Amino acid sequence: MTERDEAQRLAQLFEGRPVALVTFLSGQLSVLKSQAQMQLGLCGLGNIRWVTQDLSDDLSQTAQQVLQRRNQQQRQLVVSAVFVALGLTAYLGSVMLAALHVDNL
Repeated sequence: MTERDEAQRLAQLFEGRPVALVTFLSGQLSVLKSQAQMQLGLCGLGNIRWVTQDLSDDLSQTAQQVLQRRNQQQRQLVVSAVFVALGLTAYLGSVMLAALHVDNL
């Protein structure tokens, strides 16, 4: 399902209840934010954009903008998770090498 299709479906489901739609979309972003928060804490970076910054009179357009941001953040989270995993692997490798070196002394 494309972001546009998903946005139109959500706009239909939440028709007449814009507050419920914004709450739903905020909840989805909250999941990504909490996962990214740990990773961002490791490097001290952060970029906050509120759902209210994307609000428009057209619910479908609002949903589409937030869904695009959600999907972009999810892709970035996957990439950052790979870097975190590589960093931890390198760290553990260096600890193992140091332990082997100490044992040989």
